Amino acid sequence: MPVIFSIWLGNMVCEHMLERGGLPYYEDLAIRRSNVLYNCIDDSDGFYRTFVNHVDFRSRMQVVFTIRSGEGKDAQLVEKFLERVSD
Repeated sequence: MPVIFSIWLGNMVCEHMLERGGLPYYEDLAIRRSNVLYNCIDDSDGFYRTFVNHVDFRSRMQVVFTIRSGEGKDAQLVEKFLERVSD
């Protein structure tokens, strides 16, 4: 027997997404959101650093970055950052 609630909820989500413009809308949204983060990282004068520097290969869904080198004393900054984010 199929799980009716999951099917119904999936249908509702798909209808909502289609009403907003479908895949083109959500692709544009993902690009704009990731650009906000990447611009912040790129404009930080090296305080934040991403591991993928070539624009064509950067992820829109998972922006991975660290603070400075992420090692030694910089690792303490990373820990402080993660503590503040998790609060």
